[in-house]
Amino acid sequence: MTGESSTSQRQIWVVIEVSRTHHEVFIESPPSRRCHFRIANSRKGLVKLAAFLSRMCVGCGIALEARGDYYRPLAHFLREEGFAPHVASSAQLARRNDHLGGSWGKNGSRKAEVILHLLKTGATQTYEDLGETHAQDRRELLNAYLQISKEKARLRRTIVTHFLALYFPEATRHLRSRHADWFLQILFLTPCPAAVRKYSSGEFLAAALALKGRRLKDTRWLARFYQAAKNSIGLPVSETSEVIRMFRMVLTQYMDACCLRHELEEHISTRFANDPSLRRLQAAPGMGPVRASTIPAAPDRPPYGPTGPGRRPAASGQRYIGRPCDRMDGGMHAQLQGLPGVAEQRSLPSSDAQAGGIGPRSGPGLSSDPHDAAAK
Repeated sequence: MTGESSTSQRQIWVVIEVSRTHHEVFIESPPSRRCHFRIANSRKGLVKLAAFLSRMCVGCGIALEARGDYYRPLAHFLREEGFAPHVASSAQLARRNDHLGGSWGKNGSRKAEVILHLLKTGATQTYEDLGETHAQDRRELLNAYLQISKEKARLRRTIVTHFLALYFPEATRHLRSRHADWFLQILFLTPCPAAVRKYSSGEFLAAALALKGRRLKDTRWLARFYQAAKNSIGLPVSETSEVIRMFRMVLTQYMDACCLRHELEEHISTRFANDPSLRRLQAAPGMGPVRASTIPAAPDRPPYGPTGPGRRPAASGQRYIGRPCDRMDGGMHAQLQGLPGVAEQRSLPSSDAQAGGIGPRSGPGLSSDPHDAAAK
């Protein structure tokens, strides 16, 4: 009797659990033999892994968890060595594990089982180097913009809920007005009611109007602000106290974050001004240059949306950025049609859940797909 000679029987499956200091490697080779070992997250450890995989006489299917950014150096190294690694997101693993009726518990091999199941059923995505797709610069620009925006929001929350709430409550309403940029400079000049009261009405108007970025015909607004400072209910504090010194320090950080954010917005607008896909996206209502840049910047990101009929991850080897209607208004769907890098999703075969010896829950009242059960 001749043995099985199909490609699937001779395929070797390699699953790598990624972490910061080391990686766990699980290998399944025919006939159903498995081994497990650990490698250091260093060049020496990766070279040993590549040499071990190169000694195998048959093809290797390699998959790893897209955990933060730790997986990208490993995937890049494997591509440089001639392998074709696949990735699966942590959210995708959690959903599929729930679908299969499992629990992570303290069993470390359970995650490897789920990754192996996704790899065998073709539910993973082929890793693509951002440097090769010219998306690295755009991704880092948007990441810097996100971090600056978060820092700006944190500082603003500190100013509003702490300093102004204690020492100048009447100034909070002006921070949300159209005068906000100019008002920050006024607030730095007079951070407490005592600093305002040392000026006469005319002197305060002259000092405020001399600041950069002032608007015309704002004397009535300044007069209201001056009157509110005279009748303030904030805690009495001197302008030379340590409290106001710390307040001005936080204000300086907040104004710097605002300036950096404006500079980055202008740089993004100038850098991608000639991109036809971005110009087409910005034709949609409410779509600015920064928001438009986020769509082509992540063509290789693993799916994070829920799975289900018509919403399953793309087949292996296909890039995925998600259906437009999954993450924005329906009116944007027509705007995105035909853009480069937007791939249509394809549903997996109905028998994919049974591959690899792992099957979904079934029985009376249970659906093979949780979204089908919710729809019913």
